[in-house]
Amino acid sequence: MFDFVGSNRNMSKRDIFNDDEVRQLVLDLPPQHEGSTDNTLIPLSSGTGFTTRDALARAFSRLIQGKYGKIPIAAIGNHLEVRQDALLETLRGRKDFMLSKSKEDIITRCDQERILEDLYAKAQLKFVLAKEFADQNDLDVQSVEKLVILSEDIHNESPLQLLDAPNQSRARSLEGGQSYIHALSTLLELRRSVIEKAMNSNTAARIAVWNTNDMYGLDTATFGRLAQKLAQEFNGSEPLYGTFEIGKDEVRYITKSYLLRKAKRSLKEVAIGDEAFCDLEQLVKKYPTLLPDIEAARQLAERECLHKDGSRYKWHFISHYVIGDVGLNNTAKRCLETLGPQRYLNTQPFVQSFPADIRKDVLNLLQNRTVELWRYCGGVAPLVLGMDEWLVLKSIIGDVEIASKRLGRECADESWKKEAVKPCLTQEPVLASFLKKLVEESDLPIDLLSRLWDDERVKIKPIATKSFDERITELIAEERSQLESLWMLRAYLPAKQYENALKDLEPGSLRDQLQDLLAIHLTQDLVPATVTKIRTKSLLHDHTIQKNVSKLESVLSAEKRDTPIMKSLDKFHEKMGFAAVKSEDLVQTRQRQLEDMVRGMKGDDDAPRLFLTMIIVMLATRKGKGIVYATGKFAPRLLKLLKSDLSDEQYSHLEKLKHLIKSGNVNDDDRAEIRKLTIEAFESISHF
Repeated sequence: MFDFVGSNRNMSKRDIFNDDEVRQLVLDLPPQHEGSTDNTLIPLSSGTGFTTRDALARAFSRLIQGKYGKIPIAAIGNHLEVRQDALLETLRGRKDFMLSKSKEDIITRCDQERILEDLYAKAQLKFVLAKEFADQNDLDVQSVEKLVILSEDIHNESPLQLLDAPNQSRARSLEGGQSYIHALSTLLELRRSVIEKAMNSNTAARIAVWNTNDMYGLDTATFGRLAQKLAQEFNGSEPLYGTFEIGKDEVRYITKSYLLRKAKRSLKEVAIGDEAFCDLEQLVKKYPTLLPDIEAARQLAERECLHKDGSRYKWHFISHYVIGDVGLNNTAKRCLETLGPQRYLNTQPFVQSFPADIRKDVLNLLQNRTVELWRYCGGVAPLVLGMDEWLVLKSIIGDVEIASKRLGRECADESWKKEAVKPCLTQEPVLASFLKKLVEESDLPIDLLSRLWDDERVKIKPIATKSFDERITELIAEERSQLESLWMLRAYLPAKQYENALKDLEPGSLRDQLQDLLAIHLTQDLVPATVTKIRTKSLLHDHTIQKNVSKLESVLSAEKRDTPIMKSLDKFHEKMGFAAVKSEDLVQTRQRQLEDMVRGMKGDDDAPRLFLTMIIVMLATRKGKGIVYATGKFAPRLLKLLKSDLSDEQYSHLEKLKHLIKSGNVNDDDRAEIRKLTIEAFESISHF
């Protein structure tokens, strides 16, 4: 050091620079070349002189030598007469310039060596976390690196080493608490432990695990990275193929042999039938280092999974799934155990464990294999039908076809009674009723019967439909016959009798009036009553019949009509295709009507009605072949029509009865007389 002597003196004429100019000149001097003595000038804090860097360093070294504890930086600056910032700038890079945690004190040399020995002892046993050690010793964490450098002087044969975090500067790694201090022996011991454990893992094809107690003081992430690096650098006779997985409290080494064993086990479980399938896509995700893609997984299954004799297992690959042939065969055997005695089988439950997107393909595989086993066991393959998820023996189909023919007729009879129109087997609810009967008859599931019904290879539908339709045709014919009989007996033949009777009358007012009366009777009473009877008896299943009857009802209800009512009845009769009226039909109808009229007189005491009936019966026996339809007011006029066919005595007797009735003086004897005369008239034609 040196100062400016007499710095306060006045400058003489011989002085070139003043004091401030000298100081600035010193500061502007270029730095020393590397390797040379550093005589860079540093101004003293008093401002009265300079010192050099080397001089300052030597003075600092002497100051901290032989002392324990810490010396404040401010005290050192005062002692060396150097400003604190200049002191830090000049000495910060020295290996013996170690700061306290607060960065306000300097660690003395004796304390440095003491701390180093403590660190060295610990680093022989494990990796020491630099930041933790610095905190424990009130040491600036950046000064830990200088302890490591100091160890090169003291323990030059085995100095300490620093392990920093990857992709970080040392300073940042130290500040972040991610740097570790270790001895070379500790690193070698860790390497030996890792390699030995990894090699054993390779040999046994098992996972090697290190917990926190096995990591030589390292955290799991650092230990895992270091172990992976050591394993990769290992050049032993057997390379280490595996990966280190870092967990929360452990590091696992998963060797390729272990992955291979696990992957093979997953596939082997499928190969021997213990598992139904293996998802190769998931296998690739689980073992990406072993299986880069699905094709590699397929090759592993085909190449590595072998029988004890060395032969390969058979596989079925569907999409990214693999199915073992053994498992497929075992499932097919279970299917066959049910199919044989039961004669049908739903294979869907046997494939429910498979993913939905391949279930249909697996179903086809299973059904084909079941049929193969059926044939192998002595069965005839064509006798087994597959329809969607069902397998069915043709023997049971034959039984169902036989039952379908009989049940088709039964269903036709039931439907005929329930339905107002002609039923059809293929429409609801008729089909549902038929299938329900078939379920009860055959004990087959409704779902299977529905499939059999729609399957063109099976004749259940055409057989049942034909049987049903044939029966419906029979019922329509029976219904038509009943309807024709009812129509003829209740409406058409009686109407014809009335029409024939009118034709036998002379043209005139009487015939016209009776004709109008008959039209009213036909449209309001006789024909409507007959149609009502037809509906009551449900004789309108046929659409054509319904249509014709509806048209007839429209004619009957019309206020005005252009066609005489009898012509409308004739037209209806013709459209219906009913048989033409024969003379014997008219005779029988007249006989039956007259008989009904005579029988009705027995319990009837109405004299006017009894008298009218007598006149009508007498007219039928003596005038033409019809029966007059009339009411009581026409009785006197109708009586006159009989005059030419009766004796005077007979006619007078009838006139007498007429007057008695008109006067209301009829007694029981008179009524009996009327009944007697009517019976005599009826019996005169009973031989017909």
